[in-house]
Amino acid sequence: MRASKATGRISGQLTEIRLYVSRKHILWILCALGPVLALFTIIRVYPILETIRLSFFRYHPTQRNRPFVGFDNYTRLLEDEAFHTALRNTLLFCGLAVTITLTLAFVIALLLRSIEKAAPIYELLLYIPVVTPWVPASVIWKWIFDPIHGVLNYLLSFVGVERIAWLQDESTILYAIVMVTVWKCWVTSSSSTAWGFATYPTRCSKRRNWTAPRPGSACATSSFR
Repeated sequence: MRASKATGRISGQLTEIRLYVSRKHILWILCALGPVLALFTIIRVYPILETIRLSFFRYHPTQRNRPFVGFDNYTRLLEDEAFHTALRNTLLFCGLAVTITLTLAFVIALLLRSIEKAAPIYELLLYIPVVTPWVPASVIWKWIFDPIHGVLNYLLSFVGVERIAWLQDESTILYAIVMVTVWKCWVTSSSSTAWGFATYPTRCSKRRNWTAPRPGSACATSSFR
């Protein structure tokens, strides 16, 4: 009986300690994330909500009278041809940029996975686009896309392609922006994918003496998830 009572007291004390630590842990999380969440709310969340609210009024920055118009602004927006063009270009840009970036990142990650010893060196070299500021990068790409002296048109001339005004022609400027975006973003996705590949053989080797994945096994398929 005494032993059971002592055990009950110890378990009760441990429960109190856990609750105390849990409260301290939650308080620490709130103190650490509170300023960041407050700043994020002021800079990002509030402007979005205020924009949504103003969209239901006829707003003009120089007029105090802002009558409520309901969904009239959205109706006019859907009937605007410029909005249709912007939406079409945005969807095309996102589709091309995301698809090319992820595909290229996956292929490069597989190549880096095949040369594990030299992979850090190549990752360091390939990471240059990420650390390059946008201003000098824009100047370089403007020179690359130059219709007369640009490197891109010079390389395309070897396969019989005539000069293209990449930044002056509305039919090609979107693809030029896609190329710059892919150049800037694919390295981060490739590094993340390569690091993900590197974890799976380690997990498989812990479960069993893993030497090479058998066809159809979980380890063989997990390397490509």
